[in-house]
Amino acid sequence: RAAIEIDFDGAHNAATWISHRPTAKVVREVTIRQVGSDHLRLCIELKGKQLWGYKCSVTNNAVVLTIRRPPKLALLPDSPFKGLTIALEPGHGGDNSGAGGVSGSLEKDINRRAVEELARQFEAAGAKIVIVRKDDDSTSLAERVRRAVTTNADLCISVHANFAGHERGYLRVSGTSTYYKWPFYRDLAEAIHARLLDITKLADFGNVGNFNYYPLRANTWMPSMLVEQAFMSNPEDEAKTLDPVFRKEMMRAVLLGTQDWLNRMRAEAGEL
Repeated sequence: RAAIEIDFDGAHNAATWISHRPTAKVVREVTIRQVGSDHLRLCIELKGKQLWGYKCSVTNNAVVLTIRRPPKLALLPDSPFKGLTIALEPGHGGDNSGAGGVSGSLEKDINRRAVEELARQFEAAGAKIVIVRKDDDSTSLAERVRRAVTTNADLCISVHANFAGHERGYLRVSGTSTYYKWPFYRDLAEAIHARLLDITKLADFGNVGNFNYYPLRANTWMPSMLVEQAFMSNPEDEAKTLDPVFRKEMMRAVLLGTQDWLNRMRAEAGEL
């Protein structure tokens, strides 16, 4: 089962009871443990295997934790995307061009085209799409997160392109990769990573955890991950990201990986 743990420093356990109601849909049990002389740990165990999202705030006299209910996924034969809202973030934009390709291409443009293609494919599969950086705006990272959260999106996918130095040659580093910050979103990134490798046949640069990109770190309200399409510093990789046919296939891999993960969620919920 999934769980959330909150540590309190300078605290001791004075709880005499913890109420659990049979009507609870998400939380199975809450426990408190004194793990050190001034170190208290609160554990919230969930009923399911997947934590979908949470928000945490502090008032003058309380810590308020809100745990998100998983969305109700459509049953077969419908697509698991039916009824879902997906936030898409094209990396960089405006004055921030991101990486520059060896041919002079700009990462912000490559990311935008990829997200436009991905949005078309997700919408055709039944999802509603929110693009948190429109056109060539210089939208702040905090504003991108705010847009995803305020639209109550069910998932968030960021799309970037990678870059490496040329000290040992332009062809030294290549490949596709995926990234996540929080461990409970690892499986989503891994499912997309597997499809990217299978469909694009690009080199494997890994599924990278604990990635500190702000929209992944700050957005805990929904599963989120980041795709680094390929290396713009590698001429072969860059040419592929500029190819509309290859772009379509790469975004199809992102869609299919997301679908694989959602189908797993349906199976675990007994909805397949």
